[in-house]
Amino acid sequence: MVSIQNLQYFMKVCEMNSFSKAAEVLYISQPALSLAIKNLERDLDVVLFQRSNRGIVLTEAGEKLYTHSDLLMQQMELIEHIGMEESEEVLSVSAFPYLVYPEILSRLLEPSGESNICLNFQACRVWQILKNVSMYESEIGVIQYNNRQEAIVMQELKNMNLKFDKFCSRPWAIAVGKHSPLYDLDKVRMEMLLPYAQLRLKDDLFSLHTGEIRLLEQQMHTMKRHFVDSQAMISYLLKKTDMYIFCCMQKRCLPGSYKVRIIPLEDVDIKITVGIVYKKNHHLSHAANRFIELLKEDWS
Repeated sequence: MVSIQNLQYFMKVCEMNSFSKAAEVLYISQPALSLAIKNLERDLDVVLFQRSNRGIVLTEAGEKLYTHSDLLMQQMELIEHIGMEESEEVLSVSAFPYLVYPEILSRLLEPSGESNICLNFQACRVWQILKNVSMYESEIGVIQYNNRQEAIVMQELKNMNLKFDKFCSRPWAIAVGKHSPLYDLDKVRMEMLLPYAQLRLKDDLFSLHTGEIRLLEQQMHTMKRHFVDSQAMISYLLKKTDMYIFCCMQKRCLPGSYKVRIIPLEDVDIKITVGIVYKKNHHLSHAANRFIELLKEDWS
């Protein structure tokens, strides 16, 4: 059986990128630490580290173990604080960028509302959201997908034993800032986007399916794009440049982007579906149900 302590030692070696530094922090001898890692490798029947000119490097098996161990340590922390649940309820949410407005979270956490909630909120791509929920890192996820992605999304939901509750379907659109020549238009066509760069998060399994849609005899992935791993940075760049992002048609502007307009695309037959995902047969917490209630009100 794998020892939790050996996993903790393994995590510390990864964090310090050194056996000697990790041993010093853990207050154990380096030979004892090396033996613990060898025992872990024996229990798992894998090699976790390789030595190089730069020091130690994780093997592929080591990288996988680090990911799983990180999740396990987070769950262990929750278990250790389980006695605090009566005074503090943890709500973990993973959401596709811009589907959850800050006002929803402020209403959930306002002093007169759910003041005992400890919120853990992540903005990420759909594949990561499903993974987070399936691994119990997030209690609920908020996702969007288009009609070209629906089949593969539904299959992955089934594979991961997740339930999906749809609460709206909207036309595909773009968001642009006031520096864009498209800002004052009521509708845009795809060909009008060609002179400008697209802002987007790094592609995942599902977004690549949209990239195969042929537009103007070229695929979307050949259009000029900038990958930005920050929702706040995307909002800033939209306001300061002529770049754009694809999004679903909403009643108002993007959160934190009051100088950004959302404009429908008139020559694309793509619809965006928005909804929540959670584990099947899982009893949602009071905080999760309240969050979902506020979210549906906002999108109705």
